[in-house]
Amino acid sequence: MASVRETGDRLYTLPPAAFTAARDAAVGEARQAGDRATATELAGLKRPTQAAWLVNLLALSRPELVEELIELGAAIRSAQGSVPPTQLRDLSARRRKALDAALATSQELARGADAAAPTRALLDEVEGTLAAAMADEAAAETVRSGRVLKPLRYSGFGDGLVAATTTVPRTSGPRGRRRHAPRHRAHRSTPARPNPPRRS
Repeated sequence: MASVRETGDRLYTLPPAAFTAARDAAVGEARQAGDRATATELAGLKRPTQAAWLVNLLALSRPELVEELIELGAAIRSAQGSVPPTQLRDLSARRRKALDAALATSQELARGADAAAPTRALLDEVEGTLAAAMADEAAAETVRSGRVLKPLRYSGFGDGLVAATTTVPRTSGPRGRRRHAPRHRAHRSTPARPNPPRRS
C-alpha cells in the first residue's frame, strides 16, 4: 500500500474537482486494509483552491524549477544592502525571468491535466504564491512540499523585505504527522518617523 506521502502527492496533482472523490477512495482503501491511522490522516487532507493546485502541480511535477526560484529568492535577500545596484538589477531581472518560466510551465501542466486554461487572475495568484516562497522560508517550505491549500501573499521585494501575513499549512513530515506553521509577519525595516507637532 502506498504511503501517506505518496498518496498525498498523487492527490495534490489532481484538479481540485477530482480531489475529494479520490481522497475518499484512498481513505476507503486504507480502512479496508485495516490501516486506521493512514485512513485518518488521509481523511484530514484538504482540497486546494485552483491556484494552489497549480502551484502544487508545479512543485510536484517540476521541483527543480521551484527550487531554482527559492534559491534565487534567498540570493536576493542576502544581496539587499550589500551589493551594487547593478547587481541587484541583474538579480531582479533573473527573478522576473524565472517567475515567467514557472508560470508558463504551470500553464503547460494544466493543459496536460486536461484542465481549463488558467485565467489571468489565477496566474496572478500563482505568481504571488511563488513570490512569497522566494521571500519567506516558511512559505518556501510549504510550496516545496506541494501542499499549498490557498494562495500565499507577499508585498514587494524592494528596500527592506516584506512578507506575507498568512497561515502556512504544512503537511506530513517523515513520520506522517501533520503540522501547522506559525503565522509569519515580516515588516519593512524603515526607521520610525516622529509625530508632527500639534498646531495650537
